[in-house]
Amino acid sequence: MDEDSRGIGPLLKFERRKAGWSQSEIAKKSGLTQSTISLLENSDSNFRIRTFEQYVSALGKKLNLISKDAELYHYNAQVQSVYDGDTCRVDIDLGMGIWIRNEKLRLVRINAPEVTGDSKALGIASRDALREQIDGKEIIIETIKDKRGKYGRYLAEIWLPHNDGFININDELVAQGFAIYKEY
Repeated sequence: MDEDSRGIGPLLKFERRKAGWSQSEIAKKSGLTQSTISLLENSDSNFRIRTFEQYVSALGKKLNLISKDAELYHYNAQVQSVYDGDTCRVDIDLGMGIWIRNEKLRLVRINAPEVTGDSKALGIASRDALREQIDGKEIIIETIKDKRGKYGRYLAEIWLPHNDGFININDELVAQGFAIYKEY
C-alpha cells in the first residue's frame, strides 16, 4: 500500500457511518460494488485514486478535503472496561491485523466527578452512565495526535455508531449532566 492511502479505510468507514449510510447505500450512491466498499474500508489493498474519488464524492466531499492528520488519528476500538465517567480501557485496531490491547483513554475536553472522596455518589452515577453507553461496544476513537494526559492516558473523542450516524460520547455525557466541559 502506498504511503498516501495508508490508514484511510477507518476514516472512510467513519465518514460513511457518520452520514448514517450502510455499505450497500454508499455502493449504490458511488457506483462501486459492495465488496469494493468493504475492501476500501477494511483492507490494505492498493486502489486507484478514481475508486477513492467515487466513494468520497458519494459522501458529498472532495478527496482533497480529507486531511492526512484526520485519517491518521481515527481508529476502530472495542471497549473493555470503564473506570469512571471520563476514563476507559479499549483494544485499538491499528489495521493490518495489528492491535493495541487494554489501552487507557481519557475523554478529552470533559471532566467527570471522581468515584472516590466527596463526589463519590456523583462519580459512580457518571461512571455507570458511561458504562451503559459504551462498555463492551465497538466505537471509533479520535485521538489528539500522539498527545497524552498527565497520567499517561491517550486523550480521545469517543464516537458511538447510532442509527442517524454517530454520537459524540464526550458531548453526550455533558448534555446528560454527568460531566462538564474542561480544558486541561
